Amino acid sequence: MNQDTLAVGICTTSYLSRIENGLVEPNETVYRMLFERLHLDFTAYVNEEKNKERLIEQIYEKLLSNEKVDKEEIEELRLLYEQRTSPSIQVQVDLVYCRYLMSIDSLDEAAGILSSLDDLLSPSASREWQLFVAVKTYYELMIGSFDTILNREFQTNSKFYLSKSSSFEQANYMYHLAFASHRAYHFSLAKQFIKEAIRLFKHQYKPLFQLKLYSMYGAILNGLGEVKAAFKEFYAAIDLLHHVPSIATDVQWSSIYNNLAFAYESDKQYMEAIKFYEKALAFKKDKHTLINYTRTLLFGGVQELFSEKLHDLSINDFDEGTHQQMQFILMQAIEQIDGLEGLEEFYKIEKKVFKFFIVEQHIELILSYGPLVAKIYEEAKQYKRAAELYRLLFETSETMRLRAAGSNHL
Repeated sequence: MNQDTLAVGICTTSYLSRIENGLVEPNETVYRMLFERLHLDFTAYVNEEKNKERLIEQIYEKLLSNEKVDKEEIEELRLLYEQRTSPSIQVQVDLVYCRYLMSIDSLDEAAGILSSLDDLLSPSASREWQLFVAVKTYYELMIGSFDTILNREFQTNSKFYLSKSSSFEQANYMYHLAFASHRAYHFSLAKQFIKEAIRLFKHQYKPLFQLKLYSMYGAILNGLGEVKAAFKEFYAAIDLLHHVPSIATDVQWSSIYNNLAFAYESDKQYMEAIKFYEKALAFKKDKHTLINYTRTLLFGGVQELFSEKLHDLSINDFDEGTHQQMQFILMQAIEQIDGLEGLEEFYKIEKKVFKFFIVEQHIELILSYGPLVAKIYEEAKQYKRAAELYRLLFETSETMRLRAAGSNHL
């Protein structure tokens, strides 16, 4: 039966096409009339769709909770996505499948799905919009588009539309807003979001998500200079790992020790920072922690160990154009400064590195390395470059102060 024959007397062919593509949800009367014309059982179809909807919601809950999704569930989800036989829930299927793709790092395919839905959905309390904004936010976190997340939230107030979803979904979304705010240096805003996430999550038993809340709140408090309060959150996370072995993986231990070490480093308690960076590296030798550890050895004046660890590293250990690579280049230049041809070669290197920090808005790295490099120029009586760096430090500090206070957050 063609579309014209099916639609006659019930709806237009264009409306029927939109139903088939999952772009509109007709009322029950239209559905029943279409099914009767096709000689199909509408009640059986409704029950089948409800079962499919329960399945995708179950999978989505597991993805949010970082629980393992069964192979059978993944296969059913994939078939629903590929066969496209459920127009009433197809957008939801697409979004949950998209979220699954992100869990296995298939970001390009996930981006294609999100792009195809961009113009089809608008802010509303519909389940489609709730899933869309949550899944897209998660994707943007993965690619580092933090300001995009915050701009959309302030334009659409999507947290209001998610208020009809489960408290755990709301807590996840608020956590992601806090994460984006923190990474964009809007610490006061981040604190508001994380406190709301904590409120929404209260009385639920999901230890891994509780761990994420402790860690993120600690990082935010550290950014605000509330170091003692930050330590309290990090030590609560450590206590949780001790008491819940099921989540105490090497990755989680390494992550929390790295975050705690960074808080000590920020507070210029370099020996404590070194101790906890070493604990983190004992669980997992990742580049991020290794570069933090080496930097702290430099700032802490542990020269011999700094040189040893720096020489253990190689420029090939880091991806091109990353802040880790730029930090390595700068630390190497600092360590080898006596062997360089005067300050001219050092100037070329540090100028390139600070330009990268500025363009990529690595505010904390400017504030970390700036005083040390400026001091090198002062001691060499190169006051012009020292003055430039001190001016940069002042401007960066002011930017940090405004963002941390919640001003100019967009």
